[in-house]
Amino acid sequence: MYNSTQFRRNLTFVVVKLSKIFLKLKMPSIQRFRAFLLSFINSVFLFYGTIQPKSPNMASQQQFVDFIIEQMDMEQITYKKMFGEYGVYFGNKMFALVCDNKLFIKPTSSGKEYIGEVLEAAPYEGAKPCFLIEDKIEDSNWLRKLVEITAQELPEPKPKKKKS
Repeated sequence: MYNSTQFRRNLTFVVVKLSKIFLKLKMPSIQRFRAFLLSFINSVFLFYGTIQPKSPNMASQQQFVDFIIEQMDMEQITYKKMFGEYGVYFGNKMFALVCDNKLFIKPTSSGKEYIGEVLEAAPYEGAKPCFLIEDKIEDSNWLRKLVEITAQELPEPKPKKKKS
């Protein structure tokens, strides 16, 4: 059976290894090469992800969400469980999703500029692509800055209508 998580890990492993080889060779276009490969991986993943069904048992684990919240280490950060996954909030703005134990940040232009080489992926089938954060997830300072930038650019949520 197709395993999209393993497939993504294998492709990411190839990119990292090839990038290290190119760095050792001091190739001048390493940034362009990595950007191309990451774009290719994202395209392949999205293509295969739409063909193969997701496993119904892929809900995120509380441990991973706790780790993410701890890495962000900000008072304004809260989360809510939604359909086996989690929405992450800065104040009243939902800025991220945790799906299948992966962190997806809502896309913003300033967030894209801050991240640099952005890997976009849909958190679940039918969703709009978000920034998939993998490599820098353990860098607390970098993650906090990304949260601040993203939350600042996102609009305020629309007020909920009262039920009559």
